[in-house]
Amino acid sequence: MGTQLTERVLDVSLDDNATNTDTLDSTRLYGVSCNSNHENGVPKDSTLKNRAPRKTIARKIIARKTKARNKLARNMRLREIRAQFRCRRALIDRCMPEAVVFRRTSSGNEAILEENPMADCPEDTVQDGGSVSGVMMVVATFEAPGVRRKVLKSTGVAINDYYIMTVAHAIWDSNFGLASSITVIRDIRADPSQENMRCVDAGAVHYQWARNPGDTSESTRKNDFAILHVSEPFHRGVQPMAYQEPPTHPTDVSIYGFPRGGPRLRYSTSHQVKYAPNVSGLLDHKGDTEYGSSGGPVVDISSGTAFGLHRGFAKKTQTTPLINKAVLLQVHGNDPHRFMQFIDDFTEENSTEDSSVIKGDEFCVGIWDAAFYR
Repeated sequence: MGTQLTERVLDVSLDDNATNTDTLDSTRLYGVSCNSNHENGVPKDSTLKNRAPRKTIARKIIARKTKARNKLARNMRLREIRAQFRCRRALIDRCMPEAVVFRRTSSGNEAILEENPMADCPEDTVQDGGSVSGVMMVVATFEAPGVRRKVLKSTGVAINDYYIMTVAHAIWDSNFGLASSITVIRDIRADPSQENMRCVDAGAVHYQWARNPGDTSESTRKNDFAILHVSEPFHRGVQPMAYQEPPTHPTDVSIYGFPRGGPRLRYSTSHQVKYAPNVSGLLDHKGDTEYGSSGGPVVDISSGTAFGLHRGFAKKTQTTPLINKAVLLQVHGNDPHRFMQFIDDFTEENSTEDSSVIKGDEFCVGIWDAAFYR
């Protein structure tokens, strides 16, 4: 009698290569099993009420197989990204590179701690010349064969007329690799028609992140850092933000970002934040954030200077509380000025005979030309 029931389920499959596992899973979807509780291959009345239509079961089988295929495609893509770096001669003068620099071919995890809630930035601060008019949304589009297109919205901060800094995971995904296109957008109150939108044509990601973006160890996360170059200068109303090394004394900070990809810049605060270089390579802070806040500057309230970029949070454990984390600037090799030198050299803009900038092997990452630099 159990065989009779299995035959009923098999004709639901739309795949000629259906396995025994599919049959068993489909049988479970009926809410029945092949045992003595069935008569003539038909479930008793109590089970029959829960019996799903055959079309519904078929859709579930197809959805499960599609999900498995997509996961396989993502894993293959990640292996290709990692293999691309393993097979390249990354060493430059017997030293590890500092960055992977890319340019257009000539032919992108947050926590709400409920201690320091977010609020909209005052409108005058985001308008032309405002103190945070240079904090903008970074929109990265990821595409890979056989995988659904992905759009990731995060935050970045302008540091001069052509450059904006953000976290590497905003544009270099652990599954998709480097984004196929990246744009930068101002707060909707300053630019409602998005006339000031800029396209990224080059950039640099820290080598430690690019070689293994899926690594969750702190040795990689502390280098979750990127610099982007836009194809034309930012609007004259955009006020670049100064940056500095992290202070070692307790400091009150503001954390800026576009949570949930919303069009308005928001901020939260955290008090008595202190960088402990002997304890961690990241900065702990208690400002509320949500996804989309990554890459937003951590700013010293007293000076208005950025010294970190928010990147995510550390989960609560038995010994540590839930806490937000930021990448630090001008330590651990996260040097904006040096990365700008790499990009200028690779794009042949403001190129100088600076012996401290050394280019290694050139290669391609998706649609981008790329090279190692140190």
